[in-house]
Amino acid sequence: RRIGERAVRGDRLDVRSKIVDNQTSKGVGVARPGGVMRREPAIITAIIAATDGPPPGLDVVRELADVRVAATYDEVASSLPDTDVVLVVDFRTELLRRAWSRARRVRWVHAASAGVDVGMFPELITSEVIVTNARGVFDRPIAEYVLGLMLIFTKDLHTTLADQRRHRWNSRESGMLAGRHVVVVGAGGIGRAVA
Repeated sequence: RRIGERAVRGDRLDVRSKIVDNQTSKGVGVARPGGVMRREPAIITAIIAATDGPPPGLDVVRELADVRVAATYDEVASSLPDTDVVLVVDFRTELLRRAWSRARRVRWVHAASAGVDVGMFPELITSEVIVTNARGVFDRPIAEYVLGLMLIFTKDLHTTLADQRRHRWNSRESGMLAGRHVVVVGAGGIGRAVA
């Protein structure tokens, strides 16, 4: 699957292409002077929150690429110059924006979130870097979470759980979801799944 291609002008190097093939490749093909292709492992930097550990599944990716995990500005800034792909796990972070001037090889930024608007900044928007997100991954889980919250508030489960901790049984009326209306703002995948 081709994720990016960019022409580089120079005396000895006409084209530099980066290819990631999920089925057969264990690296990135890089055009060298004289047209010789050499395989290098792709370098992926995962930007995470300082309080979180690495995201699940990185072990599988490590079999195919050189994966680095960064949670601080210094870690991102030192890793970025050699990075081909950035995985933004902490979508609220500004670390990528702050260190972007060091991104010399980045061709793909993937946000492990449904939206990318929080992580976009002018330099990334105007670059040739491909930006993708986890569209569709969170539709059903968030819809179920919303339904759970609706039940918590309608049934006043906070009071029920507090009473249980105090070993009290208070019979009381609670609300019903049946016949109620919900306003969903936004008709994206998550909004449609909630509806």
